[in-house]
Amino acid sequence: MQNKKIKILSTGTLSNDIFEIANKESVELFDKPMIEITEHVSPFDSSKIKNLAAQKILAIFTSLHAVTPVIKHLKAIQSGYLTNDQPGAIPAIPSWDICCLDGKIKEAAIEYWEESSIIATAKNANELSEIILQKNSRYPIVFFCGNRRMDALPTMLANHPFGFEEIAVYQTILTPKTIKKYYDTVVFFSPSAVESFFSKNKLEKDIPVFCIGQTTSAEIKKYCNNKINIAKKASKKYIIEEAIKYFQTKKVQR
Repeated sequence: MQNKKIKILSTGTLSNDIFEIANKESVELFDKPMIEITEHVSPFDSSKIKNLAAQKILAIFTSLHAVTPVIKHLKAIQSGYLTNDQPGAIPAIPSWDICCLDGKIKEAAIEYWEESSIIATAKNANELSEIILQKNSRYPIVFFCGNRRMDALPTMLANHPFGFEEIAVYQTILTPKTIKKYYDTVVFFSPSAVESFFSKNKLEKDIPVFCIGQTTSAEIKKYCNNKINIAKKASKKYIIEEAIKYFQTKKVQR
């Protein structure tokens, strides 16, 4: 039987360099985004962020989609672009304690805040919540998130004695698509993408899936019993490389 090219479907948008990696390995890689992310900070929350910038808080980020608009927002306030106030109305860099997930989220936070401001990191939201509880912070906790955030972290931290607040800074919109072609695997990057995909599709039982994070894995288990491979790094490039290695080892033939 002649070997056929491995076909990988990504439910999130991929960069050109990742497609180049797949091409060099003779792998057919396709991306069909199942969700759309848009930055969104309401005028009310904009005012909140401005006030918080001058306070000491414990800020939580579990998504790059959250840390990016918050930093952008703070820079705009500092420059006077967001309000009629003069630049310098808030500290150059807010004196926040930062708790976030490892990888790209931590890297983005360090680019703005000093590394010493990062007081806790973890691989997933559950682990991060447990670490935060152990720290017994005396500052209000603010969770910057999206409109479809998972319940685990807020549930664990809601009773923080010095206050817990959520501020949504981005919106996730489901954009499901019917998949008619056969793929050797499907790659997921978020629980929302999982929900969107399975709203219009099913997977054959022998198709393994790849994902980032325990929460995404838990969402997949709601819809199928397929083998789930969880990436050790929260990186799109890494997980696609792992999927390619998996099938090269298995020498898939169809």
